Amino acid sequence: MRIPGRIYGSRSDKSVVYEEASTETVSAHGALLNVQEDYEMGMNLIYTNLVTEEEVACHIVFVGQTKEGQKQVAIEFTVETPHFWRIHFPPPGEKPLKR
Repeated sequence: MRIPGRIYGSRSDKSVVYEEASTETVSAHGALLNVQEDYEMGMNLIYTNLVTEEEVACHIVFVGQTKEGQKQVAIEFTVETPHFWRIHFPPPGEKPLKR
């Protein structure tokens, strides 16, 4: 699910990172983002959902790239924010609705 967003933070060398980045996938705990900049594991960030203009504190838990060479990072929210994406995520073990 692609949701436009903005990343703001600083690296260990104090250089600032600020870029717009769309999500590749989202969860109740964070997201996988397509990015252009270089990021460090554990880096603290502020992520802004550009659809709602809501901000959330997060940190980097994965740095990698796709097969095509696109840089990706996974962010994890530092506080529980289950409704940040405005999507209902069923709790673990919940059974699907019967139709």
